[in-house]
Amino acid sequence: MDIIDVRKYNTDQAGAVRDFLQASNNGTLFHELDFLAYHSPERFNAHHLVFSKEGKMISFLPAAIVKGSDGRDFLRSPYGASVGGPVLPCRIKTAAVINMLTRLQEYVSSQGLAGIDMRLGPSVYMREPDDVLDFSLFATGFRLSKTWLLHIIPLESSGDELFVTLFSKTKRNIVRSGLKKGLQPREAGVEGLDVFYDMLSETQARHNASVTHTRQELKDLFERVPGRLRLFLCSHEGIEIAGILVLMLNGSVAYTFYICGSYEHKKLDGPAILIAHIIECMAREGVRYLDLGPSSFDDLSLNHGVAFFKEEIGGRGFCRNAWQWACSG
Repeated sequence: MDIIDVRKYNTDQAGAVRDFLQASNNGTLFHELDFLAYHSPERFNAHHLVFSKEGKMISFLPAAIVKGSDGRDFLRSPYGASVGGPVLPCRIKTAAVINMLTRLQEYVSSQGLAGIDMRLGPSVYMREPDDVLDFSLFATGFRLSKTWLLHIIPLESSGDELFVTLFSKTKRNIVRSGLKKGLQPREAGVEGLDVFYDMLSETQARHNASVTHTRQELKDLFERVPGRLRLFLCSHEGIEIAGILVLMLNGSVAYTFYICGSYEHKKLDGPAILIAHIIECMAREGVRYLDLGPSSFDDLSLNHGVAFFKEEIGGRGFCRNAWQWACSG
């Protein structure tokens, strides 16, 4: 078996890691160090790992050392992001993935850590989808600890009114009616962030929740990863009634990170009209999937209203899985 070297990342490798992620099979914005750097250094104990064979990088794992609920230290990926786990090149051999995970376990044990927590995106995040990593995790003793249902819209064709082939009859009629009433969906850019954030805060408050990111953090991310955050707004008679912040995860997948709408204009269903606009934009650019985010809770219960809305606009169910491995002894 070929020897795989595992070492803690150093900043001299920034360019090599960036190139590796860009050419990888499953790398996303959530794996990129420029994105993760929006967290202040004192917030997380970052501990990224680089795996090499014969001097060539074969995997990169963005991670941090965090305390578990029992007070012990674990290596966790992602930290401060939606998904993480090891980034792999296209068509890597299964034996090499198993070997890499075994070396990861050995490394974590040697560091005196209690184990590993990883949360992975669905296979459609991959340039060339496969289940090799999932199999290899089972084969090396990881256990599936949690799963969430995502709804993802496949953008299998492009052209005007793509929503006609994806949306239910009811949602198609809502979109057409809204456009006739003068609703105007558009890409707004960072200039629309303040009005979007106010609308988002009001939407979250209605659900007894708060916005995960501050206004300044979102502005910072627009600057850190240019072109990877895209803001869409929908207006009616000069008033913004809905907004969606989209993250461009990679060349294949876009992710609706925040969706919000004005309660006063709820009957106009601005979010559905924005989604119809966004899927046409994304399809024309060659994006293959639009991820609408989780539709279930940590306890596996379904958010019925959210799931119904996403299925009405063409969302299909995929899983985001969490994996754990504990050191023995």
